[in-house]
Amino acid sequence: MKTIYTTLFLLKSYILSIGLLLLTIQMRASPDCPILNGDFHGLSSGTTSDSNATGWYLDASDLNNPLFFAVKSNRIHAEHLGGEGVWYSEVFSAEGYSDFQVSVKIHSEGDMNSSEYARMYYKIDGGPEVLFAQRTGNFGTIDFISPFLNGSTVQIIVKLYNYDNGGSQTSKYHIEKYAVFKEDGPCNSSISVSATATNGGILTCTNPSLTLSANSNVSNPTYSWTGPNNFSSSLQNPVISIPGTYTVKVTDSSGSTSASILITENKGISEIIWLEEFNLSTGTTSDSGSTAWTTQNTSSGGFHVKDNRFKVNNTGKDNKGIWTSESIDISDKTNVKISLNLYSTGDMETNGDGLDFIDIYYKLDDGQKIRFSKNSGSINGNSTSGKEVSIGSLNGSSLQIIVKSRTTHSSEFYYFDNVKVVGISTVDATAFVDGELSCINNSVIITGGSSDNHVNYTWTGPNGFTANTKNINVSEPGDYTLEVTPNNGCGNTANAMVTVTQDITVPNVSASVDGTLSCSSGSATLKGNSTTPNVTYLWTGPNNFSSSLQNPTVSQTGNYSLTVTNPNNGCTSSLSVNVASTGGTQTNIWFEKFNLSTGTTSDSGSTAWTTQNPSSGGFHVKDNRFKVNNTGKDKKGIWTSESIDIKGKNDVNISVLLYSTGDMEDTGENLDFIDLYYKINEEQEVRFSKNSGTINNNSSSGTTVSIGSLSGNSLQIIVKSRTTASDEFYYFDNVKVTEKNPGTIDATASVEGILTCINDVVTITGGSSDNDVNYNWTGPNNFTANTKNINVSEPGDYTLEVTNDNGCAGSKTVTVTQDIIVPNVSASVDGTLS
Repeated sequence: MKTIYTTLFLLKSYILSIGLLLLTIQMRASPDCPILNGDFHGLSSGTTSDSNATGWYLDASDLNNPLFFAVKSNRIHAEHLGGEGVWYSEVFSAEGYSDFQVSVKIHSEGDMNSSEYARMYYKIDGGPEVLFAQRTGNFGTIDFISPFLNGSTVQIIVKLYNYDNGGSQTSKYHIEKYAVFKEDGPCNSSISVSATATNGGILTCTNPSLTLSANSNVSNPTYSWTGPNNFSSSLQNPVISIPGTYTVKVTDSSGSTSASILITENKGISEIIWLEEFNLSTGTTSDSGSTAWTTQNTSSGGFHVKDNRFKVNNTGKDNKGIWTSESIDISDKTNVKISLNLYSTGDMETNGDGLDFIDIYYKLDDGQKIRFSKNSGSINGNSTSGKEVSIGSLNGSSLQIIVKSRTTHSSEFYYFDNVKVVGISTVDATAFVDGELSCINNSVIITGGSSDNHVNYTWTGPNGFTANTKNINVSEPGDYTLEVTPNNGCGNTANAMVTVTQDITVPNVSASVDGTLSCSSGSATLKGNSTTPNVTYLWTGPNNFSSSLQNPTVSQTGNYSLTVTNPNNGCTSSLSVNVASTGGTQTNIWFEKFNLSTGTTSDSGSTAWTTQNPSSGGFHVKDNRFKVNNTGKDKKGIWTSESIDIKGKNDVNISVLLYSTGDMEDTGENLDFIDLYYKINEEQEVRFSKNSGTINNNSSSGTTVSIGSLSGNSLQIIVKSRTTASDEFYYFDNVKVTEKNPGTIDATASVEGILTCINDVVTITGGSSDNDVNYNWTGPNNFTANTKNINVSEPGDYTLEVTNDNGCAGSKTVTVTQDIIVPNVSASVDGTLS
């Protein structure tokens, strides 16, 4: 009985196949508009091109020692190519035709695998190559037919790939014939139609679906859309979510025409996470390898691997087989997609007790089982190309795939193959900062990054900071956050945060003078100190004095400034001290104490001065001092004394008392400063005191800055200053010009003896209680000498002047006498010689 049934079934299948074949031949045998038919009859073996009107040519540039790629036995013969060989038709005219199609008949034979393929394309009006059909492996013989096309010219392209895969029969593809035709008349139509899509025809993560639009020049036509995965719609503007070529046919009483549009996808670069191709021994029911799976088999029938596919056969009416993948790790992927290919053979049933089905499920994170593909009866009309089913946009930590299936008769088969999981790698974000903000570094670079090159960068930070570059340069401390997103909108968003620190703590500083200059002491020691570790010291003072010692020795009076620098952050603090002298006396030449009304901006009295006031802020006398306040970032006030007469004055000194209050700044665009200058004899301005930030830590006693040892005919004092905020103040007072009168030291001089007729030279001995002095003698007849003791031969007053390096002096005069009076004499003779 079983044999009879089987025989009847096979006969039924054979008759059905013959009927379908005859129907196909009838449909393709006589199209209403056969525009062009081409084949390879009459061409010599080895021919690689044909220049006739229905001609063609081959491109073998990508092949490496192919076994054969040329005409052989009246068809294109492609055997063991080892690369992609391309067949191009000539460009054919389709002028005057609408809604036409192209076809290519391909034959395959040999032991082939799924990596070997035939792909068919068309080009309309010289546009892009559009894929309209493809098959892999050994698919027998198929006449591949394009969707409806419209244009003035059309070209057909076939790309073939096979290689020596080790099979017992070599891999061969044959192109047998090709055609351009219009299946249904009329050949020409007055109807025009265009097909468009939203978002430029590109499916993305942010636009996972698009609206197709058909526009025609006729009223109230009917629309018929076809597309991938058996898509069909009678709407004028249907919504689609799968890439591929979509064709719309517009029909009215005058005829029909069609237009096509290619929908592409840009959802990131997917990586294969898991792929099971069932390259296992026939009968395998489980796998513990890198793509592990198990089965729950029915008590009867076949539920196992067969010919590198998984087979379901005759499981029975009350049973089903369950195939379950391992738990697949997808924790570092987004937009995960499952796909698998389904096939069927036999007289499958769609209802009743004999229902045949194959359903596909998934589980995310060991959660609920969700069915995403329900299939009953035959798959794609039992086509050898089968059908791909898929689901995308899955996200989670783990994924499991389940296939449940049954067939109810021994002549009914389901197969599934190429169980694939792909996904887009999740983006990551990194950020780090090089260094910290300090008085030396007013900006730092923050470096952002991601292991994915196809990302966008967005930064946010303090005070509304934003940027969209990979790396940023910042000058404010605080937290900066980087957001990394895929540039196509797919996948996750990653964040990284970095904290920019700032060290602008100024070192503490103290400064003092040990000793004073006097006629008896020619030096004093400057003493600096800071409790901040590892600071450096820099002293500056009169006559371009400079020293990096902590405690240098000086021999000039005047104002000395100490700057202490913290090497860790470059921040500085400064203090000034004055080296005084007790030798001699100071006489005031000019002294301004600002005992004037508040608001005074000039004085024409005995100590006259003027100002150049900024347009805003305060720059005038206040409470018997001169005040500087809120002059602005781009302005400064200038105070200038009259020209002061110093002709004939020696060792002229300038001193000014400075104060500050408020949170003064010593760097940047808000720099607060007060600088002092002088001019001798109306010549160039010379700055002798530069001050920024706070003065003496805002001490109420302020600090005195000065310069001495000036001389000339006239002197002018200039003060330039600004503060940049209303709560910041500089004051200056007691602008004084003095003359130093030298102090005195003792001088001694003594002469030993007098000049006589016997002693024509005497010694004068000079001396002083100060051992470090210079000696200068003057005497009669322009006598000069610079030794301590002198020998002289002229009588008269000799003056000794002694001086030391402190400007102290003393003198002593001694008189050298002379006794060269000759005695008187008389002479006579008393008697004679006899």
